[in-house]
Amino acid sequence: MPMLLKGFPEIRPFRRHRREVLLSALHAWGKATDESQQTALIKAHVFLLEIWHKQRQLEQFWPPRKARKVKKTELYVALDFDGVLHSTELGPLKQHCADYAAGRINAEQFLETVNRERRARYGLTSDNVDFLFDRAAFFSSAFRDLGRLQVRLVIGTSWRNTMQPEALRALLPPILDERVVGVLSPHDEEHREPGTRARLMQDWIAKNAPHARWLAVDDDAELWEGAHSRLVQTRRGGLDGPTWRVLRDICESVAANNGRFNWMFEDLSVASD
Repeated sequence: MPMLLKGFPEIRPFRRHRREVLLSALHAWGKATDESQQTALIKAHVFLLEIWHKQRQLEQFWPPRKARKVKKTELYVALDFDGVLHSTELGPLKQHCADYAAGRINAEQFLETVNRERRARYGLTSDNVDFLFDRAAFFSSAFRDLGRLQVRLVIGTSWRNTMQPEALRALLPPILDERVVGVLSPHDEEHREPGTRARLMQDWIAKNAPHARWLAVDDDAELWEGAHSRLVQTRRGGLDGPTWRVLRDICESVAANNGRFNWMFEDLSVASD
């Protein structure tokens, strides 16, 4: 058969579609000058169609391999607000939270009221910093370009003791809200009981993401007693460069090692002032 095809390069490609094979054979047929060449073309044509047919049959039993789904690695971060996303002094008073929770003010009015009153109290005048969630974009940038690592946020701020989860999320900038997957259970006495948030986070993980990797970003180390190895501690002024670097290094290590990097027993905290 190779000898038959040698003189007719128009019909040599075996892997062409059937329609292209037919057209190529007909084109070569028109060039045939005698009966022997026509006979050879017929045999070659039948040979090519048989190959095409066998290929189709094989594909039914051994279909092309599907692309493998890339498994995502998840890292859960328990997030405080005051002292992380903004300075501790800028945090709302209990009355602000109560008014918002009761519906007396909406999310926009809550943010405006707190910013105005707290900035006036501390004599702050800058328009670029020192307002609620002024470190949100900086914080979120620690989670960019991490490949298969997906960072999920669990809200741990004391604001949750007054506000419903939906109301809390309505206050967050979209860049953070899109990562939120849960809120720790309320606990009014958490600041009087060391390690409260650590236990609440462990309970949340056990219920919602068993065996998942997690850490906390908070300015109050006492709330994480018993889990300091998982705490990235910020200063009261909010997230700063050195603390961001610690957080970013953890995320990059987990991402690079597909979650197998054992960082949880190291000291991840940054001493507060």
